Amino acid sequence: RRNILTEYALLSHKTVLEHTVYALLNCPYVGNVIVGVSAEDEYFDILEEKITEQIKWIEENREKIEKALTDYGCISLAEDWASSAEKADDEEQECYIMEDGQKVFFPISEEEFLNSLYFESISIDFRSDTENPEIELFISCSPDYFAYHVLHVSADSEKNVKCRGLAG
Repeated sequence: RRNILTEYALLSHKTVLEHTVYALLNCPYVGNVIVGVSAEDEYFDILEEKITEQIKWIEENREKIEKALTDYGCISLAEDWASSAEKADDEEQECYIMEDGQKVFFPISEEEFLNSLYFESISIDFRSDTENPEIELFISCSPDYFAYHVLHVSADSEKNVKCRGLAG
């Protein structure tokens, strides 16, 4: 019989660690739970593999994520937010100076908008389905069209992608 650490002992088809994390996440006073795992942990490879699968899905479905953003109207939203910034009078084309100091020229093209996107954070939620977790993406832009706010995109367990608007 192998020596199994208590946190990895199975209880109703889940480890004690999973039960503990889920209980904490379901507590209304707890926003996030971070679990530190040693690279030498024999179970780390399983967790790493599941996370890597989801990151790969995000990379392979970038166009689907971008489509959710454009269908939601995020380019128009970016122009609305950007136009409330300081106007740059020294430019021939309509231009605004964002809070991060970068200039934004109007109209914002789809290519410019999509090239500005980067992931601020990614949340992979294994609570409801360990094989098909839900994903929450928080996407920032550079230039910062949204004044330190992020775009929130989710993918449910069936990987239906939806833009949830701005967060922050």
